[in-house]
Amino acid sequence: MRLKSSAVVLVMVFFFGCSAVDRPGRDAEAYAKRARIYFENDDYEQAIAYYDKAVELSGGASLYVLGRAGVYLYFGRYDAALADYSSLVERYPNRANFYHIRALAYRKKGEYDKAIADCTKAIELEPKNATAYNRRGVMYADKGDDDLAMADYDRALDLDRGYAAPYTNRGIIYWKRGQQEPAFWNYNRAIQLDSKNPENYYNRGIAYSDIKEYDRGISDFTKTLEILPKGTLAYVRRAHLYFAKTEYDKAWSDVDKAQQLGVKFDETFLADLRKASGRDK
Repeated sequence: MRLKSSAVVLVMVFFFGCSAVDRPGRDAEAYAKRARIYFENDDYEQAIAYYDKAVELSGGASLYVLGRAGVYLYFGRYDAALADYSSLVERYPNRANFYHIRALAYRKKGEYDKAIADCTKAIELEPKNATAYNRRGVMYADKGDDDLAMADYDRALDLDRGYAAPYTNRGIIYWKRGQQEPAFWNYNRAIQLDSKNPENYYNRGIAYSDIKEYDRGISDFTKTLEILPKGTLAYVRRAHLYFAKTEYDKAWSDVDKAQQLGVKFDETFLADLRKASGRDK
């Protein structure tokens, strides 16, 4: 799902790595504030333009370089994001956070070995960095190395039992393995710890869908959309569940909303929905 909590990247990057000598002035912050507003309104070009000015006025403050890189990352300009992240790694080679943030861009490019290497470097610099372990676990999972991924998620939780993301990620692996009980336990724990992260509900909703717990799946996708109104895949998933429940008007409503956001539905599903709802006549 294209989450603006992939603006998890952005939420975090606004705060990482800003030392006393790196702290920007008011003029730069004013531009950065406007950049964040444009980003939230999906105006990519203006968000970048205002971050460019914030970076210029602040003399390249890491706070704003990270913010700009996050916008690049969200809108698919991965090489530009990498250039910004790499500039910070070069300036601050002992900052662990810059390495595991750069790993996100390598992951988007499918360069998993480089992403893993960056997370490993972050761990070398900060052996108790739970985020670096969790992110490396995600990269291992992307490569299909679920055992290594699970070991990293476990290590992240050893370091921080209040960290929600590794629970969700463990749930995904348990679900793949057909282990329903531990999967749901981990999904539920993630939601207890972070009830405002749409990914936690979305992943649990998929699990409910798989076992034909349609009402619970719909509830989780609805919660996803309450938090993230533009969560396109949640509309798609919920439309399929409404179809399974023969609630065709609700299914069409989700189809319409998703299509307005640019989603292209599988034509077979749309044909089946038209036929079942009597719209093929």
